[in-house]
Amino acid sequence: MLIDLRHVTHAFGLTAVLEDVSLSAARGERIGIVGANGSGKTTLLRIAAGALRPDRGEIHLAPGARIGATAQVVEGNAAQTLAGLLDDAERRVSDMREALRSQERALASFTGAALDAALAAYGELHERFVDAGGYDIEARLGGALAALGLDSLDRHTPLAALSGGEKTRASLAALLIRQPEVLLLDEPTNHLDATACAWLERTLHAHRGAALIVSHDRRFLDAVVTGIIELDEHSHRARNYGGSYSAYAAARAAEREGEALAYARQQEEMTALRQAIKGSRRQVAHNRPMTDNDKFAKAFFRGRVEGTISRNVRNAEQALARLEADALPKPARPLSFGVGFAEMPLRAPFALQAVGMGVRLGGREVLREVDLALPDGMRLRIEGPNGAGKTTLLRALAGQLLPNRGQVVVAARARIGFLEQEPARPNGDATLFELYRGDRIGEPEALLNELIWTGLFTYADTRKRAREVSAGQFRKLSLARLLAAQPNVLLLDEPTNHFSLQVVEQLEAALAAFPGPVIAVSHDARFAERFGGQARVLEAGVLRP
Repeated sequence: MLIDLRHVTHAFGLTAVLEDVSLSAARGERIGIVGANGSGKTTLLRIAAGALRPDRGEIHLAPGARIGATAQVVEGNAAQTLAGLLDDAERRVSDMREALRSQERALASFTGAALDAALAAYGELHERFVDAGGYDIEARLGGALAALGLDSLDRHTPLAALSGGEKTRASLAALLIRQPEVLLLDEPTNHLDATACAWLERTLHAHRGAALIVSHDRRFLDAVVTGIIELDEHSHRARNYGGSYSAYAAARAAEREGEALAYARQQEEMTALRQAIKGSRRQVAHNRPMTDNDKFAKAFFRGRVEGTISRNVRNAEQALARLEADALPKPARPLSFGVGFAEMPLRAPFALQAVGMGVRLGGREVLREVDLALPDGMRLRIEGPNGAGKTTLLRALAGQLLPNRGQVVVAARARIGFLEQEPARPNGDATLFELYRGDRIGEPEALLNELIWTGLFTYADTRKRAREVSAGQFRKLSLARLLAAQPNVLLLDEPTNHFSLQVVEQLEAALAAFPGPVIAVSHDARFAERFGGQARVLEAGVLRP
Protein backbone atom coordinates (compact mmCIF):
# COMPACT_ATOMS: atom_id res chain seq x y z
CA MET A 1 0.00 0.00 0.00
CA LEU A 2 1.17 3.53 -0.75
CA ILE A 3 -1.07 5.06 1.93
CA ASP A 4 -2.94 3.38 4.77
CA LEU A 5 -5.25 5.11 7.27
CA ARG A 6 -6.24 2.95 10.23
CA HIS A 7 -9.07 3.58 12.70
CA VAL A 8 -9.01 7.36 12.28
CA THR A 9 -11.27 9.27 14.69
CA HIS A 10 -11.58 13.04 14.86
CA ALA A 11 -13.87 15.66 16.34
CA PHE A 12 -13.97 19.44 16.38
CA GLY A 13 -14.82 20.27 19.97
CA LEU A 14 -17.93 18.25 20.83
CA THR A 15 -18.83 17.71 17.18
CA ALA A 16 -17.83 14.25 15.93
CA VAL A 17 -16.63 14.20 12.32
CA LEU A 18 -14.87 10.87 11.74
CA GLU A 19 -15.33 7.67 13.77
CA ASP A 20 -13.03 4.66 13.31
CA VAL A 21 -12.45 5.31 9.59
CA SER A 22 -9.99 3.08 7.73
CA LEU A 23 -8.96 3.18 4.08
CA SER A 24 -5.96 2.32 1.96
CA ALA A 25 -4.79 2.81 -1.61
CA ALA A 26 -2.13 0.95 -3.59
CA ARG A 27 -0.47 1.85 -6.90
CA GLY A 28 -3.03 2.25 -9.64
CA GLU A 29 -5.93 2.69 -7.22
CA ARG A 30 -8.04 5.84 -7.39
CA ILE A 31 -10.51 6.03 -4.51
CA GLY A 32 -13.48 8.38 -4.70
CA ILE A 33 -14.65 9.81 -1.36
CA VAL A 34 -18.32 10.79 -1.22
CA GLY A 35 -20.77 11.86 1.48
CA ALA A 36 -23.01 14.71 2.55
CA ASN A 37 -21.62 18.22 2.94
CA GLY A 38 -19.97 18.40 6.35
CA SER A 39 -19.52 14.61 6.63
CA GLY A 40 -15.74 14.97 6.95
CA LYS A 41 -14.43 14.44 3.41
CA THR A 42 -12.06 17.42 3.43
CA THR A 43 -11.06 16.66 7.04
CA LEU A 44 -10.10 13.13 5.99
CA LEU A 45 -7.91 14.47 3.17
CA ARG A 46 -6.23 16.94 5.53
CA ILE A 47 -5.45 14.11 7.95
CA ALA A 48 -4.08 11.98 5.10
CA ALA A 49 -1.89 14.92 4.03
CA GLY A 50 -0.52 15.36 7.55
CA ALA A 51 -2.02 18.86 7.82
CA LEU A 52 -4.29 17.76 10.68
CA ARG A 53 -3.54 15.34 13.50
CA PRO A 54 -6.41 12.92 14.26
CA ASP A 55 -7.64 12.38 17.81
CA ARG A 56 -7.02 8.66 17.36
CA GLY A 57 -5.73 6.43 14.59
CA GLU A 58 -2.64 5.95 12.48
CA ILE A 59 -1.48 7.08 9.03
CA HIS A 60 1.14 4.97 7.25
CA LEU A 61 2.94 6.01 4.07
CA ALA A 62 5.14 3.73 1.96
CA PRO A 63 8.88 4.50 2.35
CA GLY A 64 9.94 7.24 -0.04
CA ALA A 65 6.37 8.02 -1.13
CA ARG A 66 5.48 11.70 -1.44
CA ILE A 67 2.04 13.23 -0.92
CA GLY A 68 0.62 16.09 -2.98
CA ALA A 69 -2.71 17.77 -2.27
CA THR A 70 -5.01 20.39 -3.71
CA ALA A 71 -7.62 22.28 -1.71
CA GLN A 72 -11.23 23.10 -2.63
CA VAL A 73 -10.48 26.80 -2.24
CA VAL A 74 -6.93 27.95 -3.01
CA GLU A 75 -5.68 31.07 -1.27
CA GLY A 76 -3.22 33.28 -3.10
CA ASN A 77 0.25 33.92 -1.66
CA ALA A 78 0.77 37.65 -2.17
CA ALA A 79 4.52 37.22 -2.62
CA GLN A 80 4.42 34.32 -5.09
CA THR A 81 3.88 34.51 -8.83
CA LEU A 82 2.55 31.90 -11.21
CA ALA A 83 6.11 31.35 -12.46
CA GLY A 84 7.28 30.81 -8.88
CA LEU A 85 4.56 28.24 -8.25
CA LEU A 86 5.50 26.33 -11.40
CA ASP A 87 9.22 26.58 -10.66
CA ASP A 88 8.60 25.05 -7.24
CA ALA A 89 6.70 22.24 -8.94
CA GLU A 90 9.68 21.56 -11.21
CA ARG A 91 12.24 21.91 -8.40
CA ARG A 92 12.72 18.18 -7.82
CA VAL A 93 13.37 17.51 -11.51
CA SER A 94 15.56 20.63 -11.79
CA ASP A 95 17.64 19.54 -8.79
CA MET A 96 18.14 16.08 -10.30
CA ARG A 97 19.07 17.60 -13.66
CA GLU A 98 21.75 19.77 -12.01
CA ALA A 99 23.02 16.78 -10.01
CA LEU A 100 23.31 14.72 -13.22
CA ARG A 101 25.28 17.49 -14.93
CA SER A 102 27.56 17.77 -11.90
CA GLN A 103 28.18 14.03 -11.90
CA GLU A 104 28.83 14.06 -15.66
CA ARG A 105 31.54 16.70 -15.19
CA ALA A 106 33.10 14.69 -12.36
CA LEU A 107 33.22 11.35 -14.23
CA ALA A 108 36.40 12.35 -16.13
CA SER A 109 38.32 12.50 -12.84
CA PHE A 110 37.57 8.89 -11.86
CA THR A 111 39.32 5.66 -12.85
CA GLY A 112 39.06 2.01 -12.00
CA ALA A 113 36.77 1.02 -9.13
CA ALA A 114 35.97 4.66 -8.32
CA LEU A 115 34.74 5.16 -11.89
CA ASP A 116 32.55 2.04 -11.63
CA ALA A 117 30.99 3.35 -8.40
CA ALA A 118 30.46 6.82 -9.90
CA LEU A 119 28.82 5.32 -13.02
CA ALA A 120 26.52 3.20 -10.83
CA ALA A 121 25.47 6.28 -8.82
CA TYR A 122 24.95 8.21 -12.02
CA GLY A 123 22.81 5.41 -13.48
CA GLU A 124 20.64 5.27 -10.37
CA LEU A 125 20.08 9.03 -10.39
CA HIS A 126 19.37 8.99 -14.13
CA GLU A 127 16.74 6.29 -13.63
CA ARG A 128 14.99 8.41 -10.99
CA PHE A 129 15.20 11.40 -13.34
CA VAL A 130 13.51 9.43 -16.13
CA ASP A 131 10.83 8.10 -13.76
CA ALA A 132 10.10 11.68 -12.67
CA GLY A 133 9.51 12.67 -16.31
CA GLY A 134 12.63 14.79 -16.46
CA TYR A 135 12.98 14.71 -20.26
CA ASP A 136 9.42 15.71 -21.03
CA ILE A 137 8.59 18.00 -18.12
CA GLU A 138 8.50 21.16 -20.25
CA ALA A 139 6.17 19.49 -22.72
CA ARG A 140 3.96 18.27 -19.88
CA LEU A 141 3.94 21.70 -18.29
CA GLY A 142 2.96 23.34 -21.57
CA GLY A 143 0.24 20.76 -22.14
CA ALA A 144 -1.10 21.21 -18.61
CA LEU A 145 -1.25 25.01 -18.90
CA ALA A 146 -2.94 24.81 -22.29
CA ALA A 147 -5.50 22.23 -21.15
CA LEU A 148 -6.29 24.23 -18.01
CA GLY A 149 -6.64 27.52 -19.88
CA LEU A 150 -3.60 29.12 -18.22
CA ASP A 151 -1.24 29.37 -21.19
CA SER A 152 -2.32 32.94 -22.00
CA LEU A 153 -1.55 34.25 -18.49
CA ASP A 154 1.60 36.23 -17.79
CA ARG A 155 3.70 33.91 -15.62
CA HIS A 156 4.88 36.88 -13.59
CA THR A 157 1.30 37.54 -12.43
CA PRO A 158 1.03 37.33 -8.61
CA LEU A 159 -1.14 34.43 -7.45
CA ALA A 160 -3.15 36.86 -5.33
CA ALA A 161 -4.23 38.65 -8.53
CA LEU A 162 -5.66 35.51 -10.10
CA SER A 163 -9.34 34.62 -9.92
CA GLY A 164 -10.48 31.78 -7.69
CA GLY A 165 -10.78 29.47 -10.69
CA GLU A 166 -7.35 30.42 -12.03
CA LYS A 167 -5.75 29.76 -8.62
CA THR A 168 -7.41 26.35 -8.45
CA ARG A 169 -6.26 25.38 -11.94
CA ALA A 170 -2.72 26.69 -11.33
CA SER A 171 -2.51 24.66 -8.10
CA LEU A 172 -3.73 21.57 -9.94
CA ALA A 173 -1.18 22.04 -12.75
CA ALA A 174 1.67 22.46 -10.26
CA LEU A 175 0.62 19.37 -8.32
CA LEU A 176 0.39 17.12 -11.34
CA ILE A 177 3.71 18.38 -12.75
CA ARG A 178 5.30 17.51 -9.39
CA GLN A 179 4.05 13.90 -9.77
CA PRO A 180 3.86 12.81 -6.13
CA GLU A 181 3.17 9.13 -5.53
CA VAL A 182 -0.03 9.87 -3.58
CA LEU A 183 -2.50 12.46 -4.91
CA LEU A 184 -5.12 14.01 -2.62
CA LEU A 185 -7.62 15.91 -4.75
CA ASP A 186 -10.47 17.94 -3.22
CA GLU A 187 -13.11 18.78 -5.84
CA PRO A 188 -10.54 18.86 -8.67
CA THR A 189 -13.11 19.46 -11.42
CA ASN A 190 -14.39 22.72 -9.93
CA HIS A 191 -13.63 25.51 -12.43
CA LEU A 192 -12.66 23.04 -15.19
CA ASP A 193 -14.30 23.07 -18.60
CA ALA A 194 -14.82 19.94 -20.70
CA THR A 195 -11.34 20.11 -22.28
CA ALA A 196 -9.64 20.46 -18.89
CA CYS A 197 -11.72 17.63 -17.39
CA ALA A 198 -10.75 15.31 -20.24
CA TRP A 199 -7.06 16.20 -19.72
CA LEU A 200 -7.35 15.53 -15.98
CA GLU A 201 -8.95 12.14 -16.60
CA ARG A 202 -6.11 11.14 -18.94
CA THR A 203 -3.50 12.39 -16.47
CA LEU A 204 -4.99 10.40 -13.59
CA HIS A 205 -5.18 7.22 -15.66
CA ALA A 206 -1.49 7.64 -16.55
CA HIS A 207 -0.50 8.35 -12.93
CA ARG A 208 1.65 5.52 -11.53
CA GLY A 209 0.74 6.14 -7.91
CA ALA A 210 -2.48 6.26 -5.88
CA ALA A 211 -5.17 8.93 -5.56
CA LEU A 212 -7.85 9.86 -3.03
CA ILE A 213 -10.45 12.05 -4.74
CA VAL A 214 -13.32 14.04 -3.24
CA SER A 215 -15.70 15.03 -6.02
CA HIS A 216 -19.36 15.76 -6.69
CA ASP A 217 -18.90 15.15 -10.44
CA ARG A 218 -20.62 11.82 -11.16
CA ARG A 219 -19.40 11.46 -14.73
CA PHE A 220 -15.82 12.23 -13.64
CA LEU A 221 -15.99 9.68 -10.81
CA ASP A 222 -17.33 7.07 -13.21
CA ALA A 223 -14.43 7.79 -15.58
CA VAL A 224 -11.55 7.60 -13.10
CA VAL A 225 -12.21 5.81 -9.80
CA THR A 226 -11.54 2.16 -8.98
CA GLY A 227 -13.49 2.25 -5.71
CA ILE A 228 -15.68 4.44 -3.51
CA ILE A 229 -15.53 5.33 0.19
CA GLU A 230 -18.78 6.78 1.58
CA LEU A 231 -18.62 8.82 4.80
CA ASP A 232 -21.91 8.60 6.69
CA GLU A 233 -22.99 11.95 8.13
CA HIS A 234 -24.86 10.29 11.03
CA SER A 235 -22.56 7.48 12.20
CA HIS A 236 -19.38 9.29 10.97
CA ARG A 237 -18.09 5.91 9.79
CA ALA A 238 -16.94 4.76 6.36
CA ARG A 239 -18.43 2.24 3.92
CA ASN A 240 -16.25 0.69 1.22
CA TYR A 241 -17.43 -0.14 -2.30
CA GLY A 242 -15.53 -1.48 -5.28
CA GLY A 243 -15.88 -0.27 -8.85
CA SER A 244 -17.24 2.90 -10.40
CA TYR A 245 -19.58 5.51 -9.00
CA SER A 246 -22.51 3.98 -10.91
CA ALA A 247 -21.81 0.61 -9.29
CA TYR A 248 -21.68 2.29 -5.88
CA ALA A 249 -24.92 4.18 -6.50
CA ALA A 250 -26.75 0.98 -7.45
CA ALA A 251 -25.35 -0.94 -4.46
CA ARG A 252 -26.14 1.89 -2.04
CA ALA A 253 -29.70 2.24 -3.33
CA ALA A 254 -30.27 -1.48 -2.74
CA GLU A 255 -28.79 -1.18 0.77
CA ARG A 256 -31.00 1.77 1.64
CA GLU A 257 -34.06 -0.12 0.46
CA GLY A 258 -33.09 -3.10 2.64
CA GLU A 259 -32.33 -0.86 5.64
CA ALA A 260 -35.71 0.88 5.31
CA LEU A 261 -37.53 -2.48 5.08
CA ALA A 262 -35.70 -3.92 8.11
CA TYR A 263 -36.40 -0.77 10.11
CA ALA A 264 -40.10 -0.86 9.19
CA ARG A 265 -40.39 -4.53 10.20
CA GLN A 266 -38.68 -3.92 13.54
CA GLN A 267 -40.92 -0.94 14.25
CA GLU A 268 -43.99 -3.06 13.47
CA GLU A 269 -42.78 -5.78 15.86
CA MET A 270 -42.09 -3.25 18.62
CA THR A 271 -45.52 -1.65 18.14
CA ALA A 272 -47.21 -5.07 18.32
CA LEU A 273 -45.36 -5.91 21.54
CA ARG A 274 -46.30 -2.58 23.14
CA GLN A 275 -49.95 -3.12 22.24
CA ALA A 276 -49.87 -6.69 23.59
CA ILE A 277 -48.30 -5.52 26.85
CA LYS A 278 -50.83 -2.73 27.23
CA GLY A 279 -53.77 -5.06 26.48
CA SER A 280 -52.56 -7.80 28.83
CA ARG A 281 -52.06 -5.35 31.70
CA ARG A 282 -55.56 -4.03 31.17
CA GLN A 283 -56.92 -7.60 31.24
CA VAL A 284 -55.09 -8.40 34.50
CA ALA A 285 -56.34 -5.19 36.09
CA HIS A 286 -59.91 -5.96 34.93
CA ASN A 287 -59.88 -9.51 36.37
CA ARG A 288 -58.14 -8.65 39.65
CA PRO A 289 -61.03 -7.60 41.97
CA MET A 290 -62.65 -10.54 43.77
CA THR A 291 -65.61 -10.86 46.14
CA ASP A 292 -65.89 -12.94 49.34
CA ASN A 293 -68.58 -15.12 47.69
CA ASP A 294 -66.15 -16.40 45.01
CA LYS A 295 -65.71 -20.12 45.20
CA PHE A 296 -62.25 -21.58 45.73
CA ALA A 297 -62.09 -23.20 42.25
CA LYS A 298 -63.11 -20.01 40.55
CA ALA A 299 -60.44 -18.06 42.43
CA PHE A 300 -57.85 -20.76 41.75
CA PHE A 301 -58.38 -20.84 37.97
CA ARG A 302 -58.59 -17.10 37.83
CA GLY A 303 -55.23 -16.92 39.63
CA ARG A 304 -53.71 -19.32 37.09
CA VAL A 305 -55.01 -17.18 34.22
CA GLU A 306 -53.60 -14.03 35.82
CA GLY A 307 -50.25 -15.76 36.34
CA THR A 308 -50.13 -16.84 32.71
CA ILE A 309 -50.98 -13.32 31.56
CA SER A 310 -48.32 -11.89 33.86
CA ARG A 311 -45.70 -14.24 32.44
CA ASN A 312 -46.73 -13.27 28.94
CA VAL A 313 -46.43 -9.61 29.87
CA ARG A 314 -42.94 -10.18 31.31
CA ASN A 315 -41.87 -12.13 28.21
CA ALA A 316 -43.20 -9.39 25.94
CA GLU A 317 -41.48 -6.72 28.02
CA GLN A 318 -38.18 -8.60 27.84
CA ALA A 319 -38.53 -9.05 24.05
CA LEU A 320 -39.33 -5.34 23.66
CA ALA A 321 -36.34 -4.37 25.83
CA ARG A 322 -34.04 -6.50 23.65
CA LEU A 323 -35.35 -4.87 20.47
CA GLU A 324 -35.04 -1.37 21.93
CA ALA A 325 -31.49 -2.06 23.10
CA ASP A 326 -30.53 -3.20 19.60
CA ALA A 327 -32.82 -0.86 17.67
CA LEU A 328 -31.96 -0.27 14.04
CA PRO A 329 -31.23 3.37 13.22
CA LYS A 330 -34.01 5.20 11.45
CA PRO A 331 -33.07 5.52 7.76
CA ALA A 332 -31.97 9.03 6.90
CA ARG A 333 -34.76 11.04 5.33
CA PRO A 334 -33.93 11.73 1.68
CA LEU A 335 -32.99 15.34 1.23
CA SER A 336 -35.91 17.29 -0.15
CA PHE A 337 -36.76 20.93 -0.51
CA GLY A 338 -39.58 21.58 1.92
CA VAL A 339 -40.35 24.78 0.06
CA GLY A 340 -40.45 25.13 -3.69
CA PHE A 341 -39.55 27.85 -6.11
CA ALA A 342 -42.23 30.48 -6.67
CA GLU A 343 -44.76 29.99 -9.41
CA MET A 344 -45.70 33.67 -9.90
CA PRO A 345 -46.36 34.07 -13.64
CA LEU A 346 -44.34 36.70 -15.47
CA ARG A 347 -47.14 37.92 -17.75
CA ALA A 348 -44.51 39.23 -20.16
CA PRO A 349 -43.08 37.87 -23.43
CA PHE A 350 -39.56 37.78 -21.94
CA ALA A 351 -38.28 37.41 -18.39
CA LEU A 352 -35.17 39.38 -19.34
CA GLN A 353 -33.36 40.61 -22.44
CA ALA A 354 -29.81 41.66 -23.16
CA VAL A 355 -29.58 44.04 -26.13
CA GLY A 356 -26.15 44.81 -27.61
CA MET A 357 -24.61 44.35 -24.17
CA GLY A 358 -20.88 44.92 -23.67
CA VAL A 359 -18.86 44.65 -20.45
CA ARG A 360 -15.26 45.73 -19.82
CA LEU A 361 -13.32 44.59 -16.75
CA GLY A 362 -9.83 45.83 -15.93
CA GLY A 363 -9.46 47.38 -19.36
CA ARG A 364 -10.37 44.12 -21.11
CA GLU A 365 -13.51 43.67 -23.17
CA VAL A 366 -15.05 40.54 -21.65
CA LEU A 367 -18.45 40.71 -23.37
CA ARG A 368 -19.28 42.45 -26.63
CA GLU A 369 -22.58 42.87 -28.48
CA VAL A 370 -24.39 40.15 -26.50
CA ASP A 371 -28.02 39.70 -27.53
CA LEU A 372 -30.14 37.34 -25.47
CA ALA A 373 -33.89 36.92 -24.92
CA LEU A 374 -35.22 34.59 -22.21
CA PRO A 375 -38.93 33.76 -22.56
CA ASP A 376 -40.96 32.23 -19.75
CA GLY A 377 -40.26 28.52 -19.17
CA MET A 378 -37.07 28.45 -21.25
CA ARG A 379 -34.09 26.35 -20.20
CA LEU A 380 -30.80 27.82 -21.47
CA ARG A 381 -27.36 26.36 -20.87
CA ILE A 382 -24.29 28.58 -21.41
CA GLU A 383 -21.12 26.76 -22.44
CA GLY A 384 -17.62 27.95 -23.23
CA PRO A 385 -13.97 27.63 -22.23
CA ASN A 386 -12.59 28.89 -18.93
CA GLY A 387 -12.19 32.66 -18.96
CA ALA A 388 -14.76 33.19 -21.71
CA GLY A 389 -16.86 35.45 -19.47
CA LYS A 390 -19.72 33.11 -18.47
CA THR A 391 -19.78 34.31 -14.85
CA THR A 392 -19.53 37.92 -16.02
CA LEU A 393 -22.56 37.35 -18.26
CA LEU A 394 -24.65 36.00 -15.37
CA ARG A 395 -23.59 38.83 -13.07
CA ALA A 396 -24.60 41.39 -15.68
CA LEU A 397 -27.98 39.72 -16.19
CA ALA A 398 -28.49 39.60 -12.41
CA GLY A 399 -27.77 43.32 -12.11
CA GLN A 400 -24.49 42.95 -10.21
CA LEU A 401 -22.52 44.50 -13.09
CA LEU A 402 -23.53 47.50 -15.19
CA PRO A 403 -22.86 47.06 -18.93
CA ASN A 404 -20.51 49.55 -20.57
CA ARG A 405 -22.85 49.61 -23.53
CA GLY A 406 -26.20 48.17 -24.43
CA GLN A 407 -28.71 47.27 -21.77
CA VAL A 408 -30.43 44.52 -19.81
CA VAL A 409 -34.23 44.74 -19.68
CA VAL A 410 -36.00 42.82 -16.89
CA ALA A 411 -39.75 42.09 -16.89
CA ALA A 412 -41.73 44.02 -14.26
CA ARG A 413 -42.86 40.85 -12.46
CA ALA A 414 -39.53 39.04 -12.72
CA ARG A 415 -37.89 38.08 -9.43
CA ILE A 416 -34.37 36.96 -10.30
CA GLY A 417 -32.61 34.41 -8.12
CA PHE A 418 -28.84 34.19 -8.68
CA LEU A 419 -26.82 31.26 -7.32
CA GLU A 420 -23.23 32.50 -7.35
CA GLN A 421 -20.32 30.17 -7.96
CA GLU A 422 -18.13 31.47 -5.11
CA PRO A 423 -20.20 33.42 -2.57
CA ALA A 424 -18.10 35.72 -0.37
CA ARG A 425 -17.65 34.57 3.22
CA PRO A 426 -18.03 36.94 6.19
CA ASN A 427 -15.08 37.56 8.49
CA GLY A 428 -17.11 37.84 11.70
CA ASP A 429 -18.76 35.29 13.97
CA ALA A 430 -22.18 35.24 12.30
CA THR A 431 -23.87 31.83 12.34
CA LEU A 432 -25.46 30.19 9.33
CA PHE A 433 -28.89 31.04 10.67
CA GLU A 434 -28.00 34.69 11.28
CA LEU A 435 -26.83 35.01 7.67
CA TYR A 436 -29.93 33.20 6.45
CA ARG A 437 -32.20 35.55 8.40
CA GLY A 438 -30.30 38.68 7.30
CA ASP A 439 -32.68 41.62 7.23
CA ARG A 440 -35.79 39.52 6.65
CA ILE A 441 -38.86 40.32 8.72
CA GLY A 442 -40.35 37.52 10.77
CA GLU A 443 -40.18 35.59 14.04
CA PRO A 444 -36.73 34.00 14.49
CA GLU A 445 -38.29 30.64 15.39
CA ALA A 446 -40.39 30.62 12.22
CA LEU A 447 -37.38 31.52 10.07
CA LEU A 448 -35.29 28.84 11.78
CA ASN A 449 -37.96 26.22 11.07
CA GLU A 450 -38.11 27.44 7.48
CA LEU A 451 -34.36 26.89 7.10
CA ILE A 452 -34.48 23.41 8.64
CA TRP A 453 -37.49 22.43 6.51
CA THR A 454 -35.42 22.90 3.37
CA GLY A 455 -33.67 19.67 4.39
CA LEU A 456 -30.27 21.29 3.83
CA PHE A 457 -29.31 21.75 7.49
CA THR A 458 -29.92 20.21 10.89
CA TYR A 459 -30.64 22.37 13.93
CA ALA A 460 -27.04 21.91 15.11
CA ASP A 461 -25.74 23.03 11.69
CA THR A 462 -27.63 26.32 11.85
CA ARG A 463 -25.67 27.39 14.95
CA LYS A 464 -22.25 26.95 13.34
CA ARG A 465 -20.19 30.02 12.50
CA ALA A 466 -20.26 30.59 8.76
CA ARG A 467 -16.52 31.26 8.50
CA GLU A 468 -15.74 27.82 9.95
CA VAL A 469 -17.98 25.54 7.87
CA SER A 470 -16.96 23.66 4.73
CA ALA A 471 -17.27 25.20 1.28
CA GLY A 472 -20.19 22.89 0.56
CA GLN A 473 -22.10 23.84 3.71
CA PHE A 474 -21.55 27.54 3.04
CA ARG A 475 -22.81 27.21 -0.51
CA LYS A 476 -25.87 25.33 0.76
CA LEU A 477 -26.66 28.52 2.68
CA SER A 478 -26.74 30.40 -0.64
CA LEU A 479 -29.13 27.78 -1.99
CA ALA A 480 -31.35 28.07 1.09
CA ARG A 481 -31.49 31.86 0.71
CA LEU A 482 -32.33 31.41 -2.96
CA LEU A 483 -35.26 29.18 -2.00
CA ALA A 484 -36.43 31.67 0.62
CA ALA A 485 -36.45 34.50 -1.94
CA GLN A 486 -39.01 32.56 -4.02
CA PRO A 487 -37.71 33.72 -7.43
CA ASN A 488 -39.49 33.05 -10.70
CA VAL A 489 -36.31 33.42 -12.81
CA LEU A 490 -33.12 31.50 -12.00
CA LEU A 491 -29.49 32.23 -12.94
CA LEU A 492 -27.21 29.38 -11.83
CA ASP A 493 -23.40 29.59 -11.96
CA GLU A 494 -21.90 26.09 -11.72
CA PRO A 495 -24.81 24.86 -9.58
CA THR A 496 -23.17 21.52 -8.76
CA ASN A 497 -19.86 22.93 -7.45
CA HIS A 498 -19.11 22.11 -3.79
CA PHE A 499 -22.45 20.36 -3.27
CA SER A 500 -22.60 16.75 -2.18
CA LEU A 501 -24.01 14.27 -4.68
CA GLN A 502 -27.20 14.03 -2.63
CA VAL A 503 -27.76 17.79 -2.79
CA VAL A 504 -26.98 17.82 -6.52
CA GLU A 505 -29.62 15.18 -7.25
CA GLN A 506 -32.23 16.96 -5.13
CA LEU A 507 -31.43 20.26 -6.84
CA GLU A 508 -31.88 18.59 -10.22
CA ALA A 509 -35.30 17.32 -9.12
CA ALA A 510 -36.33 20.77 -7.84
CA LEU A 511 -35.24 22.38 -11.12
CA ALA A 512 -37.20 19.81 -13.12
CA ALA A 513 -40.34 20.92 -11.25
CA PHE A 514 -39.57 24.64 -11.50
CA PRO A 515 -41.90 26.28 -14.07
CA GLY A 516 -39.96 29.48 -14.68
CA PRO A 517 -37.05 30.24 -17.04
CA VAL A 518 -33.53 29.16 -16.06
CA ILE A 519 -30.05 30.04 -17.34
CA ALA A 520 -27.33 27.68 -16.12
CA VAL A 521 -23.57 27.73 -16.56
CA SER A 522 -22.19 24.26 -15.85
CA HIS A 523 -19.32 21.99 -16.84
CA ASP A 524 -21.07 18.99 -15.22
CA ALA A 525 -21.99 16.66 -18.08
CA ARG A 526 -24.50 14.65 -16.01
CA PHE A 527 -26.21 17.85 -14.87
CA ALA A 528 -26.35 19.09 -18.48
CA GLU A 529 -28.05 15.86 -19.56
CA ARG A 530 -30.75 16.20 -16.92
CA PHE A 531 -31.14 19.95 -17.32
CA GLY A 532 -31.78 19.71 -21.07
CA GLY A 533 -32.97 22.84 -22.85
CA GLN A 534 -31.08 24.88 -25.42
CA ALA A 535 -27.35 25.61 -25.42
CA ARG A 536 -25.39 28.71 -26.37
CA VAL A 537 -21.61 29.03 -26.59
CA LEU A 538 -19.81 32.08 -25.21
CA GLU A 539 -16.44 32.59 -26.85
CA ALA A 540 -14.32 35.70 -27.44
CA GLY A 541 -17.02 37.76 -25.73
CA VAL A 542 -19.74 36.77 -28.21
CA LEU A 543 -22.75 34.53 -27.51
CA ARG A 544 -23.45 32.14 -30.39
CA PRO A 545 -25.89 29.29 -31.06
